[in-house]
Amino acid sequence: MNEQEAMWKGPFGNDYNERNQRSDMVASNMALFAKVLERTSKLKSIVEFGCGTGQNLQALDALISWDCEVYGVEINEDAAMRCPVGNILRGSMFDVKVPEVCELVFTKGFLIHVAPDRLEDAFSIIANASSRYVMFAEYHSPRIESLNYRGQDNRLWKGPYAEMFIQEYPCYELIYTTFVSKLDKFPQDDLTVFLMRNVYEQHTPFFQKKIRDVLHNLSVADYAVGMQL
Repeated sequence: MNEQEAMWKGPFGNDYNERNQRSDMVASNMALFAKVLERTSKLKSIVEFGCGTGQNLQALDALISWDCEVYGVEINEDAAMRCPVGNILRGSMFDVKVPEVCELVFTKGFLIHVAPDRLEDAFSIIANASSRYVMFAEYHSPRIESLNYRGQDNRLWKGPYAEMFIQEYPCYELIYTTFVSKLDKFPQDDLTVFLMRNVYEQHTPFFQKKIRDVLHNLSVADYAVGMQL
């Protein structure tokens, strides 16, 4: 467990839970996820990494009227206990095994707290957990930038998370993006949303992984050639 995970697992994470018990957030999240669900077919399975107290999962539960298996992965025990919906898997995303490959994998205000040197591992877990769609709703920046977070350094970063993910896994294509401001009718914390689709979604997860590996190796080789030019 690294220092960021230890922080979120302990009292700092508990305090975050208390600060973010806002009654209006489920409605705001419903507005956001309605736009996402409009652009996907009836999803059969969803997993959120870093689900917190379940405000995103509650919004999805309110919107989805069909059979859909929903999972949440959460490192903070207090947050996991407060989550009223979904199958909650307690622990770090780097340790927890999601029971199935899900049609939608998403993060919302989560990757910004993953140390940059762990992003490659996080992206690998996300790609392997998804069969169709990946969504990030994070603080966006053209490059990774560290921001002071509540008086602490190395706790929050903004960056080009979707671009980095697609570069690493070029079988995904961007199909929808939007920015949601704190000033919107249904506000979010100035988040940029990226919804990506696996262009090989018709294949089984086994062959999807094979295709991803080939494309990843080609991408790395092209990068190496480019560096030599």
